[in-house]
Amino acid sequence: MQKSRANINGVTLVETLLYVAIFGVMIVAFTTFSKSLVSNRMQSQSLFEVNDQGEAVLKTITQTLRNADQVNSPSAGNTTDSLSVDTASSGTSPTIFSVVDGVLNIKEGGGEVIPLTNSKVVVSDLVITNLSRPDTVNAVKVSFKLTSATNSNYFVTFQGSGGPRK
Repeated sequence: MQKSRANINGVTLVETLLYVAIFGVMIVAFTTFSKSLVSNRMQSQSLFEVNDQGEAVLKTITQTLRNADQVNSPSAGNTTDSLSVDTASSGTSPTIFSVVDGVLNIKEGGGEVIPLTNSKVVVSDLVITNLSRPDTVNAVKVSFKLTSATNSNYFVTFQGSGGPRK
């Protein structure tokens, strides 16, 4: 007696290959989607770090300038790569801002050097310009560039100005 095809159980080779191909396409799509999500998340995180740290540093510098008694360096009409101001408190005078190895630091009085930025960003092109003329109130312009440490294509130049209120 001969069996008909309808009574044979199992899966043919063509069906197996079709299932494997569909599964493979789904795995590739999922992997591509996951990689895209991770890449976008890292880029978003880089953007946030650069902007957040840049705004915080600029606020710290301009606040220190406003609360300062006088600007030591740069002198009137000059430009330097660091800022030194005297404050009313002997514990924080002088306050010095400078960049060392891509990190913006602050040193208050005889205290230790404290980094204002972390390893997720690189600071460069710190330019401090004293815009005032001799015998006038100090007006200081601050400019620096922050670059993401993980994505060197993303950078922002921050600028601000300020001076002692007195």
